[in-house]
Parts: sequence; structure tokens; C-alpha cells
Amino acid sequence: MTTCIKCGRPVADGELFCPQCGLNLEQKPVRQARAPAGRMQTPPQTHPSAPAPQPAPAPQEPGPRTRWGVIAVLALIALASLGFAGWTLSGRHEQLVQLRLRESDLERREAELSSLQSTIDEQAGEIDVLDGRILVQQERIDALEQELSSAKSTASQSQYDATAQQAELERTKQSYDELRDQLEELEKTSEQLETEKQALTAKCTELLEQNKELTEKAEFMDNYVVFVEDDGSNLYHRYGCPQFAAKRFWAYSRKLAESYR
Repeated sequence: MTTCIKCGRPVADGELFCPQCGLNLEQKPVRQARAPAGRMQTPPQTHPSAPAPQPAPAPQEPGPRTRWGVIAVLALIALASLGFAGWTLSGRHEQLVQLRLRESDLERREAELSSLQSTIDEQAGEIDVLDGRILVQQERIDALEQELSSAKSTASQSQYDATAQQAELERTKQSYDELRDQLEELEKTSEQLETEKQALTAKCTELLEQNKELTEKAEFMDNYVVFVEDDGSNLYHRYGCPQFAAKRFWAYSRKLAESYR
């Protein structure tokens, strides 16, 4: 779908003439060139006595202002490099802080692991005691069963004694069942503690690896990076030096700093 450039009505695709005004759509309109407003339509005439136009002056070499501009740009680049070095040192300080926090967390987790190990040992001792009591109860049950069988086989044994022995046997069995339930609960608790121990052991191993990596980074920075303050003394300091103000400084390798002195 197109639009007639004369009447503005829509024209279907493939039509050669506008159905409203009959304009030939394939004929391109002829535009007359006209001069821009506010200017003469005829070229200006040159007076015979007017002087001939002078050629454009040749480009001159850059002066002192251009050289000072280049120097200013180089100075800005140097300041940006110093800012990046300061940012890098700030990141190193954050790494040291994180290293100290990880060491504290590692010590805390080691204390928790020791406490859990002590709890597991205590639970194991209680399990051994309960096993001994269960064995004693089992022996007692066996003895009572033998006594009950002997009482039943003896004709002179009274019904009262048999009933009492049966009640004692039931009480003993009930106590045995309770002890066995306690043993099962303690075994479940021991398994849970063992699982927590394994998880803490894995976490401690991971923290030790991270601590080793951060320690290597910190030792590298302490051994090879020094700081020169902007105080005119040209003295370099290591990180943590009590005379290092850490306000305006440059970071160099130790050998480079010694070569500048």
C-alpha cells in the first residue's frame, strides 16, 4: 500500500494511476532547484579593481601550547596509574583482613570439632555401659526363665510364686526393651554426630587450602613489594611498618625502590 504524492489518498500495490486524482505514480516529480533563502541567486560579480584572492596559509607546526597539552595528558595518565596502584594495595589490605577472619573462623571450627569429638567419645562410653547393662539383664532373664521352668515342673510350687515370677519376668523384659530403645537412639545420635564431624572435617580442609593460598599471596607482597611515601624522604617501607603513614605513596618492588635511592 502506497500514498499518492498529490492528493494523499492510499493506493493499492501494483496500481499505475491514483484512483482519486489520476496521477501517474511512475512519473517522478521534477523539482526545480532554488537558491537558499537570504542568498543571491546569481553569482557575485568581481570588480576589476578588486584584489585577487590570496591563497590559504600553510599549516604551522604545533607551538608550545600543544606541547604543554601533551605533557598534561601524560601527567593525567601517570596519575591514573598511581590511582590503580593504590586500588591494588587496598585490595591487598582487604585480602589480609579476609585472611585474618578466615583464620579466626578456622580456630572456631576446630574448637567445635574438638567439642563434637568429646561428645562422641562420651556417647560411645554411655553405649558401652548400656551394652553391659543389657548383657546383665539378658543373663537375669535367662536365669528367671530357668527358675520359671523349674517352678512350673515342680508340683509343690504354689501358683502365687509362679505368678510373681511371671510378673518379674515381664518387668525385666520391659526394662530390656527400654534399654534397647535407648541404645538405638544413642546409635542414631552417634551417626548424626559422625556425619557432622565429617562435614566439619571437609570444611576445615577447604579453609586450610584457602588459608594456604592467601598466606602465599601475603608472603609474596611482604617479600617483594615496598611503599615510598610522597614526603621527599625517598625512604621505602614494608607493609605494617610503624613509620608508614599510608596516606600518599607509591608501590614499587624492593629492588626498583633501592635503585631509585
